[in-house]
Amino acid sequence: MANPNAYYKLSGKTPTTAIPVTLSVGTLSAAVLGFAYAVIIYYMPFVYINALCTIAFGIGLGFVGAFMVNLTKIRNPMIAGLLGLLIGLFAEYAQFVAWLLPVSEWNDTVFMPGELWAVLKEVNKVGVWGFSSTPVKGMFLWIIWMIEALIIIGASVGIPYLGVVNDVFCERCDAWADDQTTIGPFKPIANPQQMKQDLEDARIVVLADLEPADDETQFSLITLTRCNLCNELFVMTLQNVKVTYDKEGKPSTDETDVIRNLLIDQATHETILTLADAHAEESDDAGTPDDDIDLTPTA
Repeated sequence: MANPNAYYKLSGKTPTTAIPVTLSVGTLSAAVLGFAYAVIIYYMPFVYINALCTIAFGIGLGFVGAFMVNLTKIRNPMIAGLLGLLIGLFAEYAQFVAWLLPVSEWNDTVFMPGELWAVLKEVNKVGVWGFSSTPVKGMFLWIIWMIEALIIIGASVGIPYLGVVNDVFCERCDAWADDQTTIGPFKPIANPQQMKQDLEDARIVVLADLEPADDETQFSLITLTRCNLCNELFVMTLQNVKVTYDKEGKPSTDETDVIRNLLIDQATHETILTLADAHAEESDDAGTPDDDIDLTPTA
């Protein structure tokens, strides 16, 4: 059974001023981006571009939220996700308020949520755009609006949440540990469970058996994270990575954790870096199967 103390865990702390500051900046950004988004999708005649704008709007809000969560040092992913939800909901409200301006030929809009809902129901009955001469309205338009809301709110919640989950914070220094070194690629880990057990038992020497990757679509990577302020917090993650390509040749990466956020000491951290240097020298002597594969550590 794994020792829970062997892994880095978020403290779950949220500074007192973090929530109001994040909400203030997030809602202001949602209002500005929402206005621009609403005007663009109203006047843009191409549906596919409108869909891309929706995705861009959601991602933009998500990154604003993630930036503020990082800046205000929120270490609670649930709080980060909740703030993202509030920002996303406000963004939906703001973009519909702004959208009614061009719909009304820039004559009027409404701000009260109840009135806004009533107006949207009336607009839904007739529609304001369509395909060829067929207006999009009724249930079809409700479905489109629901999909739009899921994209915008989903990105607003997911990006800040995952940002906190995937980051490491040094409580001693009150700072994010953002000094990362990626080592590899190596051949895939054939027995992840055994490797995980060995690493939990501090048998770091097993990493010396990793061989340089000979396939760009299947390999493993080691990521080392440390706090460069106190130089006392060290974390290691080992992943198997699989890259697939669709019919158009676009790559898709699937990362599977062999072990994530294992706490290690400075000596182990330096030992892993030494092993990486040794692998790099071996691959240089033997010649790598693919010159595009870099086996040296990268900061």
